[in-house]
Amino acid sequence: MVRKHVKVSAPGSVMLMGEHAVLRGNPALVAAVNERITVAVLPRDDDRVLIESEIGAYCKPLGDVQIEPPFEFVLAAVLALGGGGGLDIQVQSSFSSRVGLGSSAAVTVASVAALLALQDKGIDPPNVFVLALESSRRAQKGKGSGADVAASTYGGVVRYLMDGDVTSLDIVPPVFSMVYCGYKKPTPEVIEIVHTFEAVHPNEASAIFAEMEKLTIDAEQALLGGDADLMGHLMNRFHACQQALGVSNEDLDRIAAGLSTSPGISGAKISGSGLGDCVIGFGSDAAVVPGYDKISVHISNRGVRVEED
Repeated sequence: MVRKHVKVSAPGSVMLMGEHAVLRGNPALVAAVNERITVAVLPRDDDRVLIESEIGAYCKPLGDVQIEPPFEFVLAAVLALGGGGGLDIQVQSSFSSRVGLGSSAAVTVASVAALLALQDKGIDPPNVFVLALESSRRAQKGKGSGADVAASTYGGVVRYLMDGDVTSLDIVPPVFSMVYCGYKKPTPEVIEIVHTFEAVHPNEASAIFAEMEKLTIDAEQALLGGDADLMGHLMNRFHACQQALGVSNEDLDRIAAGLSTSPGISGAKISGSGLGDCVIGFGSDAAVVPGYDKISVHISNRGVRVEED
């Protein structure tokens, strides 16, 4: 008897605009990138769930499976869609999980879609998105916006709201440079820092989030109109908001300044929750900042998809 084997991949992503404000119901702009995570699933003859990836291995009976690191996003998908039998799950990534790029969202989307395909339920993007968003939030104990889940599912550049509303932008994919500061702080920890700031300085935080909302709305129009100079200006202002929230630091500010003065770059900001990870510079893919690693990625219109062996 031949056991069915399914392989699905989903793209990583970058936040273009809207970090932290999106958690308050405001829009975010997020884009899928060309780097991808692939999840291959094969049914087992027993009840064990076996996960293998470059970050380690996992093996437990299905009845003992619970959400735990480092495979919390895969396991959340298994608990939602695993059915009644054991599974062999192999995870491969074309990029390091130490660099942002929405790796948690990508592996969630790929896992959900692979399990759906294994059950012959298809991988209709709206269905994958809803189930992956639920799994991602369960794995993060309700924290995180889900914007990267939307980009990983649909591909391209999307406008996202916390209520699950996703709009794909019909634009020529913008060009950007991305530079990694050398470390990454877990998103839930940064979110808690922002919550503390908001509790201590409610009026100031409210004004910052309102400004972030306006900048993101204006950025969407700049992208739709192909106005690179305006987009860069808005990104510089958004970075100032990130500084005011306390999610920037010396490395990130140095990278943003270095990118902003590079040829072809019209502006720069932190991409993601902050206090680590990456900064993006808009308008050129050739910019570098001495002393920091350049991450070579570009926006991709390809969302989640089944891969052929």
